[in-house]
Amino acid sequence: MSRPVFDVATQGASVYGFITIGGVGAAIGWALGFRREIYENGPPHLRRFGRVVFGFSCLWIAVAVTGIAWRQHDLTEALAAGRVSVVEGVVDDLVPMSPGCHMPERFTVAGRLFAYKACEDTGGFNQPSIRGAPLRAGEHVRVTYLHNRILRLEILDR
Repeated sequence: MSRPVFDVATQGASVYGFITIGGVGAAIGWALGFRREIYENGPPHLRRFGRVVFGFSCLWIAVAVTGIAWRQHDLTEALAAGRVSVVEGVVDDLVPMSPGCHMPERFTVAGRLFAYKACEDTGGFNQPSIRGAPLRAGEHVRVTYLHNRILRLEILDR
């Protein structure tokens, strides 16, 4: 029996902060470049600046969403097609992620090293134990991965 902790096919991306930056920029650009009060009474260079910021922010959002969707599609497709590796064993050498996301959380399973940071979304599992992940040293797990990205993580019953 196993208890799934993460599956890229069902849990998807979590990089909304990156997209939010573009949303904030678009809102500021729209306010400066298209609001009637500024449009009619403001200096022309401020309107142009606002429109450039708005355009760049919309492009930022489009590129970010496309890139994230493309990556998630590739990872999900690799998992479904079986182009992944699987390792099963006990979690050893668990080193929690440092506060502030400076050093990655890392652990080994059957000699295979895995490392990730919560602040870096690679499309795979990246929830550290200091933020409530159920992964603990000594747990018996099955890790399905592609390169160093954990696509599926299951805790196995002993």
